[in-house]
Amino acid sequence: AGFFRRAHFGMSQRMEVDGATALSHTAVGSVGTAIYTTSEGGRAAVLAANPWSKDIRSFAKSEQILRILDWLCDGLPVRVHSDCRVGLSLWRGEKDWVLFLFNMDFDPARSVRLSFQQPMHIEQLAASGDWVPTGEGAEWTVPVLADFDCAAFRLTPLVQ
Repeated sequence: AGFFRRAHFGMSQRMEVDGATALSHTAVGSVGTAIYTTSEGGRAAVLAANPWSKDIRSFAKSEQILRILDWLCDGLPVRVHSDCRVGLSLWRGEKDWVLFLFNMDFDPARSVRLSFQQPMHIEQLAASGDWVPTGEGAEWTVPVLADFDCAAFRLTPLVQ
């Protein structure tokens, strides 16, 4: 309880409370975020908003939430860079990843770029059910996603 009471008033430095280390406290609009680690290496993030706040749907808040999720997962193998709202779901196989991208905007997503922790071979799932090679590398630009459309990609790490 002490952590949340202190974080509410703002925090600009590391702080130890009840065995947890508070690492950050930020606010975008009327939505606040606190992240911390435990002495056992666990990670937690808390987002708080006024019930009447619409800031949780803002682009800045979406970006902040993605950065927090990335930190909680200790680094995702893929990052999405876009000027529109693109959601992702990532599934790990034995030797590859399957990535689903969702355009959640009212306009086509024309400038979606992916960056990877390591170079990947990228294939897109075609309507026929076949995987079609679409690119390779540590960065890749996604073909245009229509508004409220989705696409599936298979990512296979390139042998280095």
